[in-house]
Amino acid sequence: MIKNNSHIISAISKRSDGSMMTNRILQKENVQKFLDLYGIPFESTHCMKQVHGNTVAYVNEKSPQIFESTDGLVTDKPEIFLGAVTADCVPITVSDQRAKVVGVAHAGYKGILVGIVSNLIAKARDCGAVNSSLNITIGPSIGSCCYDIDERRADDFYQKFQTENIFRYSGDKIFLDLAKVVSHIIKKEGIVSKNVMMTGICTKCHNDSFFSYRGDTKKTFGECMTIIGMRSTR
Repeated sequence: MIKNNSHIISAISKRSDGSMMTNRILQKENVQKFLDLYGIPFESTHCMKQVHGNTVAYVNEKSPQIFESTDGLVTDKPEIFLGAVTADCVPITVSDQRAKVVGVAHAGYKGILVGIVSNLIAKARDCGAVNSSLNITIGPSIGSCCYDIDERRADDFYQKFQTENIFRYSGDKIFLDLAKVVSHIIKKEGIVSKNVMMTGICTKCHNDSFFSYRGDTKKTFGECMTIIGMRSTR
């Protein structure tokens, strides 16, 4: 668990906690056990049916617990917790303790290309977050050690971001560093490096601890959950 301060809570589940979502169905028993570790009520938790898009929704007390066709959530309300599920894609959390704003996003390669990272930051700003106090965590995801891609996908990323630093080459293979792409976007958004934490954990290399789309079989595949929210300070 990562505690940004006394009232912001952020955590990511592991394989040992069980799959949080399977075949796009929330595994409520596993989710409840995971949330219980941090004293988070299930009924206060909001998740998404993710589609590798760029939609980021604002969450309040009247919002649905499951957002359709959404890949990011932001709130400025206490005692509301936001969850994203991943298994190789990049989980991103944002928090601004001064503005009392938190958010989470699921960033797969498709979502990154269509702007999910910038949209998450923009929605946090809409709620009052500012660059100087916005903290961002880039969670465990498949690394450039394991994520080989074809030339067409490599060209899509190069044309979009105009940098070679996101690629690694080995023999005739091209490897993409998704976390580095996310970091590149965050920097372009004006967030200072000291406010960005990158876990640097490859989910495929650490398949014993995290679920991995490329590392698991259909039988063993599952998804981890990244959760963030604020406790009431009253």
